[in-house]
Amino acid sequence: MSEGIIIEDVIEDVLRIQNFDAKELVRREKLGDLAFDDAIDPAKRLISVFNKLPTEAIREFPITQLQTISEVAKSTFALFDQILNFSLSVSDPQTTRTQHIDALRSAYQPTFDRLFPLISYSVARTVDFASLESRGRAAVQAINDDKDKVLSAIHETSEQAGRILQEVREAAAEQGVSQMAKYFGEEAGDHKIASRRWLVSSVIMSAVVLAYAVFTFFLPNLFGEVDRWQLIQVLVSKALVFLVLVFGLLQCVRNYSSHRHNYVTNKHRQNALLTFTTLAEAGQSIAARDTVLHHAASAIYSPADSGYLKHEERSILPQNLVSFSTKPMAGSVSGSE
Repeated sequence: MSEGIIIEDVIEDVLRIQNFDAKELVRREKLGDLAFDDAIDPAKRLISVFNKLPTEAIREFPITQLQTISEVAKSTFALFDQILNFSLSVSDPQTTRTQHIDALRSAYQPTFDRLFPLISYSVARTVDFASLESRGRAAVQAINDDKDKVLSAIHETSEQAGRILQEVREAAAEQGVSQMAKYFGEEAGDHKIASRRWLVSSVIMSAVVLAYAVFTFFLPNLFGEVDRWQLIQVLVSKALVFLVLVFGLLQCVRNYSSHRHNYVTNKHRQNALLTFTTLAEAGQSIAARDTVLHHAASAIYSPADSGYLKHEERSILPQNLVSFSTKPMAGSVSGSE
């Protein structure tokens, strides 16, 4: 028999196993409960070993290796054929079924041992090591070419992250200043509402005093002729009531003036905080920014007239108030330098 015929026979034996469907071994319609469901996985494992053996490589094997492949392929298919020809008419079908499945399982190790060297050769012949080496060199060169671009991108990303962080810090500082300014704004709003109420009260008291003055001007005529002591009594009563009303009017005016004064003061402090960040950023030196900080602190913390007294004794804000503080105010630019 020529070598060409042997090669074709071996290829045919291998293809017969590669194209075999392991599910054909089950045969549930004929065997019922004795169907070979447990033979599917062992059969698939054996078939997978032959699938790793390309038919193109078989043509390169010498006679000895071809005989080995042929023997293993024929013995493997014989195991399949035993199951395909299994019949319930045997003397002990349960035992025979178990023997066939065990033989199929135990065939994997010797089959793998005999075909492994041939499979390794088949895989090696399909690998182009020169091409792999060339691709590896190209990949290394591509990495070197892209290294500078990657480093540049990382540096740019780092700068962007730094700018974003600075913007976040500035936004947090401005938010802190705005939060502090809100308190003075709320206080100014309360005083503004109170001043309006006292203004209305002052107008009402003025109308009451005017009405009382007009009424008391004609009051003596209502009693007719009175003697001197009765006239004195009436005048004293009129004067006493008039003084009380005038005192109430003055108190309304004074409270209006006081609340209006406190409204203006707190509004000024709110504006000082809102404009502090802009003024601090405009300074080109730390000394200039500290000066702005000092005046802002003076505008906020310096005691102001309450509006109730004309001449109030107030403590004086220390000139070095800011210098004692080691932690800058919210929104201070110099603190973030």
